[in-house]
Amino acid sequence: METNQQEESKNKEEKNEIKKEKENQKSKKILDKKICEKCMQNPSKIYNRNKFLCLNCFNGIIIHKFKSNLRTCCKIRQEDYILVCISGGNYSMGMLDLFHQSFNDTNSSRKLFFKLKILYIDDSILLKDKEKIIQERQKRKIFLEQKMQQYKFDYDIIYLEKVMNLHENNLNLNDNNEYENNLIEKYLKLFESISNTGGYKTKFIQISINNLIFYYAIKNKFTKIVFGNNGQGLVRQSFFNIIIGNGKDIKHNITHVDNSYLNGKILIYRPLQDFFDKEISYFNHYHKVDIIYPSYKDDNLTKILASFFGKLQYEKLHTVPSVINTAEKVVVYKSDKICKFCLSNLDKNINKIEFGLDAFLNDEKCILNNELCYGCRRMFSDVIQNFFIEDKKEKSLLIIDEILNMFKCLL
Repeated sequence: METNQQEESKNKEEKNEIKKEKENQKSKKILDKKICEKCMQNPSKIYNRNKFLCLNCFNGIIIHKFKSNLRTCCKIRQEDYILVCISGGNYSMGMLDLFHQSFNDTNSSRKLFFKLKILYIDDSILLKDKEKIIQERQKRKIFLEQKMQQYKFDYDIIYLEKVMNLHENNLNLNDNNEYENNLIEKYLKLFESISNTGGYKTKFIQISINNLIFYYAIKNKFTKIVFGNNGQGLVRQSFFNIIIGNGKDIKHNITHVDNSYLNGKILIYRPLQDFFDKEISYFNHYHKVDIIYPSYKDDNLTKILASFFGKLQYEKLHTVPSVINTAEKVVVYKSDKICKFCLSNLDKNINKIEFGLDAFLNDEKCILNNELCYGCRRMFSDVIQNFFIEDKKEKSLLIIDEILNMFKCLL
């Protein structure tokens, strides 16, 4: 018995020594920072999530994770026909390339077979100058034509000013004239009525684009819409929404699946929800992904939030996941009524100590205060305030009528 026990203990010791030696060899290679931690063969090129990886291993991990998110988190099935919305920026163009890579992934036995259509909303009217708008539209059109031919994806381009014509039920979104002066003037006039403080103009553009997408989706019978927001972008957007008074939907706006619009009539899917900025940047650089630069940049609030979370994420890897996990635990605000502008739940936040602007935003004499959520009321605070000034009331009423009719057909 004793000899058997001694032999067993000897064998265990030998196995432990071999295991330690292998671990030491591995750690030496890792410390050397020249060998990929995953395949242990190729030279490392990328440091991501505390691991040194070669380009092939990094690419494989990103594609696998993306496909897994589509299947498990977003529940995209083989028979689905989904609408993929791109802004032309880093993350949405990265997502577009990820779809292309996933459909053509020869290293995986699990291929994607569902159908998709690409939708791009052209925001070049925000350049305001007619010549610049026409030049930019032509440039973007050529770029997208070439890109979609390369990817073999079906696509549509819609100009942002079409949002001013949604109340016409027979509106043909595909009838894209190069320059519709009347609609452009109407949109820019409404855009200029938004307060310059905070990020309200940025929010107005976001809502306009979203609701144009919703209209297109409903008209073409798409029930699943895919957006290219990644983790850091969603965290920044959530804090941005809280700052401007739109924090009621924070739980919905940070998850893989968002059903907070039109009482769940539209579902938004975010397969990049747990991807970091750095990962998308690495992937785009590796695959030489080109982007379209936005026509309007709010360099104040959005830039501050990007810098703030960028530094935090760099110092602490779990910053973004921690914020997302916390936000997902927030109690959902429930309401049967819908905000007439952003189309999400209608809240009725009232400041008990009313003074200054808050008094105007809560005064029910102005119809916008009854029909819009608190965040949208703040967005149109200048219009609401002008309603209570006698010599500005008439002009304010015209804008109020425009706001309430803008997305009436979607309700």
